[in-house]
Amino acid sequence: MPDRPTVLLSDANVLIDYRDSDITILSLVVQHVAPLHVVRDVVDEVDDLSLARCRELGLTVIDVDPAVLLELAALPRRLSRRDRLSFYVSRENDWICVTNDRPLRKICGEHNVRVRWGLELMVELTNTGVLPASRALATAHRICANNPHHVTKEILERFAAGIRSK
Repeated sequence: MPDRPTVLLSDANVLIDYRDSDITILSLVVQHVAPLHVVRDVVDEVDDLSLARCRELGLTVIDVDPAVLLELAALPRRLSRRDRLSFYVSRENDWICVTNDRPLRKICGEHNVRVRWGLELMVELTNTGVLPASRALATAHRICANNPHHVTKEILERFAAGIRSK
């Protein structure tokens, strides 16, 4: 069986984390890691992030067929509609869902949808020498300060230890 293609799909919380810390890192992901897609409805949820800005960064903005909304109704209500969209699109396309949201990660795991944490994007960039560790650490600290609910101090410490060990 050939390797599955690596395409990333970002949810809203990862977009917000990078918007509030260093959004240009997402363009590095597109250039050096894998294509990064976002669902138009998810982008609409993120204040101060336009479709034009997404395109400037190299993100692929995708539309979801309105018929899909009926299928979303069958998914667990513990997820927001946009998280259900992220799950659905990732599952149907065999893409990797990039999220820090634990309920979304849980349903992805239950359905064998590959997932990555938002900070993992910077690990790959740092490991390949594209992103200096100092910039990755500074960005991670800003993300943690802005979003301590999803990116805890413990997650930040594990990230920092992983970056330093490289």
